[in-house]
Amino acid sequence: MKLIEKKCPNCSASLKFSDDANEVTCEYCGTYFQVEKEDEDKHKPYDPEAFKLHAKVIKNLGKGIFIIWLIMFLFGITFFLIIFLRFFLR
Repeated sequence: MKLIEKKCPNCSASLKFSDDANEVTCEYCGTYFQVEKEDEDKHKPYDPEAFKLHAKVIKNLGKGIFIIWLIMFLFGITFFLIIFLRFFLR
């Protein structure tokens, strides 16, 4: 059981309660409110292996896009040369 310290949303007094508490009442102003549980996924530590995987995917995606662009470029030049040569070599 972990002790959490927050501020009262009404009077800004310091509140201390356990992490398993669902409801809290301020000792100073009497305000009653429900405690929102923090998302554990939000505070996950940095994972270097996941970063390496994402970097590899992005790198490979970049290579794929470049290859597609290169093929389209080469076909474009080839098509242009065919049309150009047919027009001028008549």
